[in-house]
Amino acid sequence: MSIFRFQQFQVKNERSAMKVNTDGVLLGALMTILPEDSLFLDIGTGTGTIALMAAQRHSGLAPFSIEAVEIDQASAEEAAENFKNSPWAPSLAVFHSSLQDFSTLNLTGEKLYDHIFSNPPFFEEELHSPDARKASARHSDSLSYRYIIDFASEHLSPSETAHLSLILPAERELDCARYARERGLYPFKIIYIKSVSRKPAYRIIIEMSRRKCYESTLLRDSLSIRSGNSYTPEYLQTVKDFLLI
Repeated sequence: MSIFRFQQFQVKNERSAMKVNTDGVLLGALMTILPEDSLFLDIGTGTGTIALMAAQRHSGLAPFSIEAVEIDQASAEEAAENFKNSPWAPSLAVFHSSLQDFSTLNLTGEKLYDHIFSNPPFFEEELHSPDARKASARHSDSLSYRYIIDFASEHLSPSETAHLSLILPAERELDCARYARERGLYPFKIIYIKSVSRKPAYRIIIEMSRRKCYESTLLRDSLSIRSGNSYTPEYLQTVKDFLLI
């Protein structure tokens, strides 16, 4: 049995189409969590890692509920097991559904979310994996970041603090920001993720809300993961409350 152990919870990492990964851990650690956030949605939860990290970060601030949607049945079942075995089980729920069905079948009811987050599939240009489950998890045919933005524009609370958090390939920054603005969501923070400081960013964490934010007030930051054969102090500081390193 494959178990990934975090400091305050553990993740069964055996049946999910996509395993625990650096992108998910960074999104869970770096995305904005506000005390007033009470209803969260994790889109494409996989093992449930990001939702569990959000629960850990919000625990003790105020009552909260995190819903997660996952298209792959085995992944959804494993996430449900990980949620059940966590310290925050009463506040976590997973739905086995595509985001399209989650929306059109009204599984959300009349709910509006304070915070939506996702580590979406984004390997559009790569050859599809022969493994159908992994292909579904890794490719954006059925869950593009544009569709997530469309969903968020309809299902985020009207509050100015309600927000969407995504981790994407760095080359998607301009298109993502442009498309979000067309849907009434405005980037307010972008974190550039680098493997090492001398190289360009390969990922971004981009966060957006309904509050208009212009280039002059957009917060930008960066994080490098490694320096030589070691993790950077900034990376270790980022994950210190979660990883056993």
